[in-house]
Amino acid sequence: MMMTKELEGEKLFWYQFLRTKFQIIINNNEEIKYVTDGQILRIDHNKDPQKPPEILNNLEQIKYLQWHGQYGQNLKKVGKWKTSWKGQILKNIGGQYTEDGKKIGAWRELRSNYTEQAQVYEVGEYFDDQRIGEWKYFFGDQEIGGGDYNEQGLKDGNWIDLSELFQKDKQITYNGMYNFGKKIGRWTECLRQNGYQSFTEIGGGYYDNQGKELKVGIWIELIDFRKDKQVTFNGLYQNGYKIGRWNILSDEYLSDSFEIMYQYYETFVLSGGGSYDQQGLKNGKWIELNDSFFIGNNIKYCGEYKKSEKVGIWDLYWSDDRQAKLIGGGLFEIENGQLKNGNWIDSSDNFEKFRQITNNGVYKNGKKFGQWKTYWRESAKDNFIYCSGGNYHQFEFGIKEGKWTELNETFTKSNQTIYEGEYKNNKKVGRWNILLRRDHSLLEKIGGGNYNYENGLKQGKWIELWDNFRDDSQVTYNGEYKNGQRIGRWDIYYREILGENFELIGGGSYDMQKQGIKQGNWIELSDTFSNWSQTIYQGQYLNSMKVGKWEEKKRDCYAFSKRFVKKREMFFEV
Repeated sequence: MMMTKELEGEKLFWYQFLRTKFQIIINNNEEIKYVTDGQILRIDHNKDPQKPPEILNNLEQIKYLQWHGQYGQNLKKVGKWKTSWKGQILKNIGGQYTEDGKKIGAWRELRSNYTEQAQVYEVGEYFDDQRIGEWKYFFGDQEIGGGDYNEQGLKDGNWIDLSELFQKDKQITYNGMYNFGKKIGRWTECLRQNGYQSFTEIGGGYYDNQGKELKVGIWIELIDFRKDKQVTFNGLYQNGYKIGRWNILSDEYLSDSFEIMYQYYETFVLSGGGSYDQQGLKNGKWIELNDSFFIGNNIKYCGEYKKSEKVGIWDLYWSDDRQAKLIGGGLFEIENGQLKNGNWIDSSDNFEKFRQITNNGVYKNGKKFGQWKTYWRESAKDNFIYCSGGNYHQFEFGIKEGKWTELNETFTKSNQTIYEGEYKNNKKVGRWNILLRRDHSLLEKIGGGNYNYENGLKQGKWIELWDNFRDDSQVTYNGEYKNGQRIGRWDIYYREILGENFELIGGGSYDMQKQGIKQGNWIELSDTFSNWSQTIYQGQYLNSMKVGKWEEKKRDCYAFSKRFVKKREMFFEV
């Protein structure tokens, strides 16, 4: 039996995380495929089909993380296991399994949300597959949290926990007491912007002392922050439910203690909020932040709730310098649950100051119907202009059908790339072209390829854009797909100026039999490769693992010579 799930993850684009969709295809509980835009990123095999497969939902880990070790006769992990990231073994990461597949002894594990920007490790000891004693959290080489597990493997005593979204530029911790795995008493929320500062208390509240881990009393919960401003959600908990008025506030500084925050209320800017009833349900007028709210996004929705379901007209505002401007919205109907109906203007998933994109069209019973159009504007001073669009099926609502043009997920003023092709039953099929928009109208074809009509996977020759493609980093990858995986020779091309020819700058080969596996000599670009920072890495791959000597080379973008000069050597062992 085959099962397909669509999930939402995040992709890294020039130090910023953008929301993106990908699919997981599970075949008979044995094979797990991770697919995005017709490319198979990874195939895992479940060694024990009697048990549910281990599923990854972190897109960076799907692309770059691998475990290395042996399985015993009982299909359980045994002995020493190691971890690699981007084809490089991570030093001292991993630990030992017993013959019956249980973790034992000292372990150094990657945190569940480990990414390039969130290199957090958890270090401690296992006994009989259960954490015991002291465990420490490290960000890079710096200890930033942790606490003790009791004999039952439950957190106990004082702990410093990390936010699920903890990363380099968003370092948030929660400090407080556990009692047999349940939070009790006062917990504080602290943050810092980088590793050179100390953590500063910015919020928190109290849990009950009855072992139920229920929030009680006044709480201040961080939503987001920037260098000189925090955005918090502030109000009252009763038996674990939010009740009464809750305000979304932003301030210009960090107060010394959340307990005295209300003494400085006049310095806070009311940014939104609304009221909860005694059952913890939203009712009445609300101003809410977008689900993907971050500094620079500043999307707000204004409308009414009845028993936590949106009803009537909801307006969509974008605020710039504290001036809220109406840019969209539409109608919710509640007959069959809160569903969008009629004409709507939605914001794009990654809407922000330099990526102001809206999608305009009609909903029927909560699903998109008929023609939808995508609009973009360069700044708040400009008008929205039509950029792309297509049609949803007339009878099967929410299903894309026929000719479509779509904006790249990273579309901005400096990356105006558009995809053009055909959908059949919500899958891309046939030829799709990649177009670069210049001077607001002129379109240049810079890439593309074919999708299989049966399964929607990429097939044959393709020219693809680098993940960080933009005007000052115009890089393409040219090669061949077979059943959604790269095979054979792939070349990397680069050009400095729009309209010029691309130059061959790197590349390498994928195994013809083991699809998607890098083999042999490769020249790769640094993650920050651009006109102003031209760094490449040259070396050998063996089964997608870096081996032996690799060289880092750079060239001066201002120099007459275009030769890359060796700067250092690195050595890798599997």
